[in-house]
Amino acid sequence: MTGRHSALQVALNCFLLVGCESKPRPPVGTQADERCAQERGCRLACSEGSVQGHAEARGGGRAQACLTREGRRLHGPFAEWYPNGKLARRGGYKEGRQHGRWVVWFDNGQRRREGSFRDGAPDGRWTYWTSSGAKAEEATFVGGKKNGPATIWDSNGRARRVNYKDNRFAP
Repeated sequence: MTGRHSALQVALNCFLLVGCESKPRPPVGTQADERCAQERGCRLACSEGSVQGHAEARGGGRAQACLTREGRRLHGPFAEWYPNGKLARRGGYKEGRQHGRWVVWFDNGQRRREGSFRDGAPDGRWTYWTSSGAKAEEATFVGGKKNGPATIWDSNGRARRVNYKDNRFAP
């Protein structure tokens, strides 16, 4: 995933910044905000000292991001769409590193994973789903690695409790 972010950051740093889109973004986390994100027509709420940019994402999709005024680092809200118009991923950056809540979707619109980053590393509770929308796993990240109890669901929906230590199954 790091390589993808690096390539996207390079693309965002190299593209021509354009003006903000016409529709202001509703408060984050509201139903109106989710609709706005799916429509691809809302501008991101960049913090003071940041500017909004647009770029073509890998595979012909589209991305919006906030960049530091110098345009060298991603900083603030980020969103990327698949070529079919569905939201691919949404979250935020802090000084070039993923930070805060992130949600990633399959190209059919189903959620793929959701959780938080702290300074570029997964942190706290993460949930994963299958492309059909069934829950696949819930795990906790500490220091960027799965640690502690987790639940994994099989294809029949049966839950199994497991433990992780440093990203590996532990007894």
